[in-house]
Amino acid sequence: MIESEVPRRDNAAFGDYPVPQVRDLDAWLVHTGSLIACECKQWTASSADTRRSVPADPQALAGFARAQWAVLTAPQVWQELWTGTTKVALPLRPPGGWSEQAASDAKRVLIVWRPVSVNGTDCESILKTTTMREGVEVDLEVAVFSASLYLRQRLAAGDTALIGTFPRLDALLALLRTVVGESGPVGRLVR
Repeated sequence: MIESEVPRRDNAAFGDYPVPQVRDLDAWLVHTGSLIACECKQWTASSADTRRSVPADPQALAGFARAQWAVLTAPQVWQELWTGTTKVALPLRPPGGWSEQAASDAKRVLIVWRPVSVNGTDCESILKTTTMREGVEVDLEVAVFSASLYLRQRLAAGDTALIGTFPRLDALLALLRTVVGESGPVGRLVR
């Protein structure tokens, strides 16, 4: 992750088009030498816009995920460019040390918690939309990543823990403990 910078809107890319109000995404990631621009949405299945619980039955879960995909990709959502959701497609300035081409070519990822999938089962689905480059609308693919479906797939595969390196995990857990207290529902660090 590029720690000190967030993906920022590139105003020059709009040319004569009006520049939107939304301007920043959540994070730049670097994977195998390429930039990934991420926008994270903390929607849950039971949040105010759906008020539904996620079904446990695999077929019902797949139907739920497909229905959420239909809501997310509805034309009225993407017609009005540059909302809190569609800003994932904003033209972006490169972070320090990166070229404009690298920022232009950056993979775009919309990360959501709730089950969302074009086929109901894949944790990553591709959404086709547009962005601005040099005052012209151009095609852009956005990967929509469902954390819920990913974690359910890991659990079904027998994984009961996520293994990785988290250089600041101790600090994060300490901060969470100050918020919820020592006996609160904070994960434990397994080494």
